[in-house]
Amino acid sequence: MESGARVIAGVQLLRVEQDGPVVRADVFGGNEAAVVGEVEFRIDDPTEYRRVVQTFRAWEGNANMLTLVEGEDGIVTLVDEGDAFNSALNG
Repeated sequence: MESGARVIAGVQLLRVEQDGPVVRADVFGGNEAAVVGEVEFRIDDPTEYRRVVQTFRAWEGNANMLTLVEGEDGIVTLVDEGDAFNSALNG
């Protein structure tokens, strides 16, 4: 059985949908391994929900390159590659 996190760089959000406390995003791309699928986030805090929806819609509209990280526990995180790079440079 394979263990460890799955990390796929170079994905983009194609569509973002809202359904109550759930935000769904279609993802596509990948530099080394193509990924096509949907990630789903349940966010009960209204402030956090608005922040995530706003961020995802901006990523979708601007075609931001993202890194998808799926932990061993199945939790998925999306990281904006440009923002992460800029943060690292600016410390």
